[in-house]
Amino acid sequence: SRYHGFRGLKLPWRDFLLALLKDQPHSVVVKKPARKQGTPGNPFVAQKFFEYTEQVQPSAIGRRLMIVRESVASEMQEDMRLIAQENERILEDYKLNSLRSSNTTNEKSRSSVSDILCDHDPAFNSNTPFRGGTFDLLSSMSTYFAVRICAAESPSQREKEWLESFISDKGDRFMNDAVPRYYTGRKFLKLLMESPPILFTQSSNLRRDPEAFSTSSFVAVE
Repeated sequence: SRYHGFRGLKLPWRDFLLALLKDQPHSVVVKKPARKQGTPGNPFVAQKFFEYTEQVQPSAIGRRLMIVRESVASEMQEDMRLIAQENERILEDYKLNSLRSSNTTNEKSRSSVSDILCDHDPAFNSNTPFRGGTFDLLSSMSTYFAVRICAAESPSQREKEWLESFISDKGDRFMNDAVPRYYTGRKFLKLLMESPPILFTQSSNLRRDPEAFSTSSFVAVE
């Protein structure tokens, strides 16, 4: 299956690129089946193979990766502007779903801005393939760091502990990319907003409102 995550490399990215740039050319022997003589599918005719040698230039691969890396970074810089639009769409969906629950209507929620502008394998003109998948990873990582920032800057220790517990319980998919998953950040925010308010009755009598926390996370994402 196609990989979709942040931890595909087994070493830091800088070390990976430097290793490619410093590596010497490699000779690779390619073995391919030759065309069978006689009747096709005849089990009594042994399959023959032919071989040839190709030169692999790791330094050239590294230079190409750096060029693609610049293109992806440029696209990500443009697509970061979509995060604010995605925030608005998530809030609209939340309000619409709340009304639907109270009015028992069958109105469908609106699609995400990433569905409309940046599908996983976009057909529109872009410099690199899989731009939509890159945007999805960008959105998820922005959400992850936003939640961490909100927890670190929380004015209440009880609130911080609650959010840390929620991240531990519901946020495992941010870093566990063994199985390709899409819309991780959006689904996490949806769970956070749909969580019921929690009342802390000891000392500060603080009321924890997950929806308000989600709104502050949106600001941190932007």
